[in-house]
Amino acid sequence: MKKALIIVDTQNDFCEGGSLGVNGSSEIFPVINSLKKSSMFNLIIITKDWHPDNHMSFAKNHNKQPFQEMVIHGERQMLWPTHCLQNSKGAELSPLLQTNSQEVIVKKGFREHEEVYSGFGTSENPTEMKSILQKHGIEKVTVVGLALDYCVGLTAIDSKLEGFKTEIIGEGTKGITEKGIESMQKRLKEVGVEYKSIKELN
Repeated sequence: MKKALIIVDTQNDFCEGGSLGVNGSSEIFPVINSLKKSSMFNLIIITKDWHPDNHMSFAKNHNKQPFQEMVIHGERQMLWPTHCLQNSKGAELSPLLQTNSQEVIVKKGFREHEEVYSGFGTSENPTEMKSILQKHGIEKVTVVGLALDYCVGLTAIDSKLEGFKTEIIGEGTKGITEKGIESMQKRLKEVGVEYKSIKELN
């Protein structure tokens, strides 16, 4: 069975000290780096948030404070601090992540009027994620990165819904809020995404 490791949004702005830093984010990198070095994966994909300055999710663009919700295009939208601006330091991958030239980068969130949490994109505008996985004959996907209650969880859900056997490694991800983590873990279970310890990985 061919396997892929998807590393979600391990960018400076989502790490401690970043504009939308996740507490404990530095703890996941030794786990992710050890997974990358293992021989169990046929493909490694890294997703990156890649926002324009006028992105709809930025609180400043609505003259509001971060972490408020408002309805945009008929959908409830969380407003975030400005983060992962295209070609900015904050959008760069954390130096804690060991990288090489063989990894595939998938960018998301680059359209100003569209919020994209999943590495697979949206139904209207999918990223190249699915086609890359299919091109490489991938059957099983392991997801790690930031943050569990948003981009990691939704990438895993979409992976499962697209027909890939999917798992998340608990030590390889962190979430933003306890409430959000609990809600996401319930959704993951409902669709059949496995939530594993690295010791259970095979």
